[in-house]
Amino acid sequence: MHGSGRWDSITSRAYYSFGLLYYFDKFFLAGGIATAAASLPGFFRSGFPYELVGTPIASGLVGASVFLWTRVQASQLQSHNPGLYHNLIDITLIAQSNDSYEYTRVTTVKAIHNDVEYYRHKFQFSPGGAVTATAGTGVKSIILEPEQFGTNTVCRIQFHRPLRKGETVTFDYKLSYSGSMSPFLAQLVNYPIDKLILRVNVHALKRIGSCTRQIRLSSSSDIPAWEKEISFLVNQEQDEWVIYHPRIHYRYLINW
Repeated sequence: MHGSGRWDSITSRAYYSFGLLYYFDKFFLAGGIATAAASLPGFFRSGFPYELVGTPIASGLVGASVFLWTRVQASQLQSHNPGLYHNLIDITLIAQSNDSYEYTRVTTVKAIHNDVEYYRHKFQFSPGGAVTATAGTGVKSIILEPEQFGTNTVCRIQFHRPLRKGETVTFDYKLSYSGSMSPFLAQLVNYPIDKLILRVNVHALKRIGSCTRQIRLSSSSDIPAWEKEISFLVNQEQDEWVIYHPRIHYRYLINW
């Protein structure tokens, strides 16, 4: 997915690749247990000391699993939705004119514990515009409220009923924005997501021939660690970017 783009350095590419490990903590644990089990016979018979090789490997794998698990759990608990795991976030931004935009978000989540009633989404459009919210499928009500600490807006979605532990639900809603808008769509990843889709349609904005996909190391970074230019087809000024296991704490953008 990212190989055909341009990384700013080998270090950035390696660091990004390392971020994928956050999604595989259970594999490290399974590997540690399997290695420990394979080493057990060495404690009871003579010959090659398998236990001397296997025990450090097993300990290292289990230790890595615990470290990654705690980091992922910390990210999950500090998010706006600590009781929900994100299977999918699918975002579509359509420019209807230079001062009118439609943002649609389809989300699939799995309840981590019982009685999850709300979903919260923090967002920010360009200052000075007006935003209205429209509930879609799977949404009982939707409220926009200012962030308690910060300058963002929080969209609070109420489900039709509290979710049970292990239950998966897909819902959607729309944000309509009127006003001048910065020319990009961005998603900051603060928690694990299986699949992220960013989609833009800027056909209504004249004389735009391409867009640029970017990955930035944080919310405050202005310099992309990776980027790729996408040329639009004539009369099809749109792009769809599918990202599997987006890295935690990274920011994904489409600029036009």
